[in-house]
Amino acid sequence: MKKVIIIVDDMPPSEATVAYWLGYEIDDLTNGEYSAELLEGVIIANALPLIRQLADKVRIRKDTVVGILIDLADKGVPLAGATLLDAIKKDPELQNIPVVVYTSRFMDFKKADLLEGGAVAVVKRKATGGKAGDVGKQVLDAFKISYDDGTNSTGPKKVV
Repeated sequence: MKKVIIIVDDMPPSEATVAYWLGYEIDDLTNGEYSAELLEGVIIANALPLIRQLADKVRIRKDTVVGILIDLADKGVPLAGATLLDAIKKDPELQNIPVVVYTSRFMDFKKADLLEGGAVAVVKRKATGGKAGDVGKQVLDAFKISYDDGTNSTGPKKVV
């Protein structure tokens, strides 16, 4: 049984997106115990039905959704992720799944508002695609998922 994090991003699917690399890092850092399902190229504020559909597919496979990672901004809608966060926390099927919000933009938003709205954390990511680097570790830390990065870093270590 896999443990799955759903990643929601407005960028079209590509191996150069941050969402793609975050998915790769989640799988790699947890030695395959956790994986990512990507919802890319979506209108973030309207992604709730797509998240429900994907969560249902994960459950049918007998896997478990353990987190939802959403991009804060959508093209032209700076706080689209906050709208989606609110919808997730009001949805009976999804409301108990931890949500982490990530962003690359310096915007006029209050992190405290997102946390009060139900996010377990807000993570700053790189502005462009490419390897996720420490963002993958920050995401796993935010979801309280242990991992083994092969170093003596401050991140939690997976017990083998």
